[in-house]
Amino acid sequence: MNSSYDADLGWPDIILFEEALDFRDEKRNDFSGEEFATNKLIAGEFRKLGFRVEEFGSVIRSTKEGTATFNSQNVTGFDSNLTSRLVKDKPLTKVLLAEAGIRVSEGDHFSLDDKEGARCFVESTPHVAVKPLDGHQGKGVSLDVTPDTFEAAWKKASLETKKGILIERFISGGKEARYLVIDGKCVAVALRLPPFVIGDGTSTIEELVERTNAVRCNNPCRRKYLIRKTVEQLAFLKQRGFTLNSVLGKDETVVLDLKSGPGPGGDTVNITGRVHPSMIALVEKITKTFPGLHVLGADIIAEDHSKPISGNNYIVLEVNTDARIMGHQFPDFGEPINVARLIVESCVERMGLLETVLEKTRSKPSPARASKANTALVPRDDEMTLVFGGDTSLGDTYLARGKYPDAQLRLCKEPESFFERLSPLITDKSHFVLNFESVLADRASDPWGGEKKFMGLDDPDRTVSTLKSIGVDSVSLANNHTMDFGAASLMETIDHFKKEGVNAFGAGNDRLESSHPLTLSTHLGNVHILSGFEYRRSYHEKYRFYSARARPGVQRFRQAPDNQLADEIRDLRSKDQTAFIVAFPHWGASKNYAWANEKMFKVNTSFLKAGADLVMGHGAHMMQQCWVEDRDTTIFSLGNFVFNSPGRYQKLGAPPFSLVARLNLQRHAKRWATRLRLYPIVSDNRITGFSPRPVTEKEALEVYDILTERGQRIFQQSFSLGQDSRGYFVERAGPVSRRCAQLD
Repeated sequence: MNSSYDADLGWPDIILFEEALDFRDEKRNDFSGEEFATNKLIAGEFRKLGFRVEEFGSVIRSTKEGTATFNSQNVTGFDSNLTSRLVKDKPLTKVLLAEAGIRVSEGDHFSLDDKEGARCFVESTPHVAVKPLDGHQGKGVSLDVTPDTFEAAWKKASLETKKGILIERFISGGKEARYLVIDGKCVAVALRLPPFVIGDGTSTIEELVERTNAVRCNNPCRRKYLIRKTVEQLAFLKQRGFTLNSVLGKDETVVLDLKSGPGPGGDTVNITGRVHPSMIALVEKITKTFPGLHVLGADIIAEDHSKPISGNNYIVLEVNTDARIMGHQFPDFGEPINVARLIVESCVERMGLLETVLEKTRSKPSPARASKANTALVPRDDEMTLVFGGDTSLGDTYLARGKYPDAQLRLCKEPESFFERLSPLITDKSHFVLNFESVLADRASDPWGGEKKFMGLDDPDRTVSTLKSIGVDSVSLANNHTMDFGAASLMETIDHFKKEGVNAFGAGNDRLESSHPLTLSTHLGNVHILSGFEYRRSYHEKYRFYSARARPGVQRFRQAPDNQLADEIRDLRSKDQTAFIVAFPHWGASKNYAWANEKMFKVNTSFLKAGADLVMGHGAHMMQQCWVEDRDTTIFSLGNFVFNSPGRYQKLGAPPFSLVARLNLQRHAKRWATRLRLYPIVSDNRITGFSPRPVTEKEALEVYDILTERGQRIFQQSFSLGQDSRGYFVERAGPVSRRCAQLD
């Protein structure tokens, strides 16, 4: 490749497109179910390794075992600030690269006041690229600039910079690629294609662009970078004899822009496995030129990235400290590379936690299988057992619709039968808590005029009597159903429970009453259980579910790290430092029959940081992730206990499983000692015939594998699969909290 412009060579449309075909097997990647935000990806990978993650604006802090690191987008806490500042000086960077024997593009830089000097340079070098000195994402860049087009190019670049203009000799005929280097090693290479369309014999270029843009929306990194049909692109088409109304022949390919990459609407292709070792060595040499950069991106043009370096067949365009990862994480063609994970692994290694986190994860056999050597635990005088169940309703309103006459008859004659197969999981306990998700009222009318769906109303006497008979001691009412029929019916529900000696918490006559925790004063010490229903705007503004200073309702917590439930936990911890604290939230941010989402992770961190020893949530009607965050434990959702509605597991593609938790507590000196066992149950009533039951061996293995897949990379070190006389269980392998010891 010659660094000077060759008008006869032109832009290699067909070569680029055929190369894309070679990598994609004629199929573009579909990431339609993904979301892209670099901080979110980085935070997610830290969480999967058991780190506590907190956000401070655009900066995230990840903490484990007293060691913390900071990240912001692709920049890590191990990047040298001085070297990063140096690399942002593009002219100086080119000088240092050239001194190291690395070929760079020819050119010069000009202040914003030296427009005439720049014009003279362009007149002496008739085909150039004009760029902002501090530009990014291709903004303000013009290629193949001539003296006739200089004025427009200068104005375009000037609008995107405060530092000056860089003018370089324009290079045609090469292929640009982004090389990503982490801690001195090249881990990913993405070829950048210009925007192009492929003819079908009948459609105009404009129609093909719209069709291509619709497909590009399936990639989370492309939704903001569609083909825009800019003035430059239209001029480029015209120069080549096309307009937007031109009809392309079948498989005819037309490139729409000289610029490549996402900015102008181009694509990326993963070529990591095809890059020649000499090119890899070149980019790793660049990192040695700039010591102190943890993550670095280099843009290189080459005739062929799969061939060895020889003579002048490559040029380094620029080096970036804020190395965008989207082209590697979500390439349009080729296998994606989880570079967010690689960045996090490198940070963990530099933190000195590689051996305790990554090596254990990699050496653990998978999948784990149940051990049948465990026997039933005999309750001891110095031990107490708390049982937790998820969403519960006898389902009078659901079964009254008549679609399940057998279940309706059982409800009238044998309501205890719905709980019968679960009885081994809830016997021999000190206290049994569940989330009651219905209303107990003798008479109630719909106050919302049919606007609220899935309203629950259960027979008061039958329901309380049945729950008492199976040993329920306390119910949380902080959820999205206990106010279905208004404040008066909520207070009636509370009265029905209290009359029969069942504690009701999480709702009340006003905000103060609804915020009171369930406090168990035991011979081992105090156990506090706090509940709340995650804030939803419609439930606040339309249905007025949440309690206020002088209004009945349920306790709420905001979908933010700063929230009421975390404040209450923090207050309790400060007043009762030796207590065991359980957060029992009803999540609202996630859809039903879906997995925990990013908002839930952030809010959950606030509970643990405030002082909760264990978070045991509900609200999704299915089990959700079992999580460890800096040694603190979260079960995002237990799912259903007995919930007599048909359910939508199969319709929404959700696993038909929920969990019943048994938490054993002792005191070792001044510390609580814990053992947490989660017993999976089949809660899909369409499968069980409204008789939820413990899982079989095959189903237990399926549950464990699902939780492994959906959980953290350290899941198999944090949770083991076992069996006792009650059934199969998933056990927290270790104490549930940093403040606790392991129960022998």
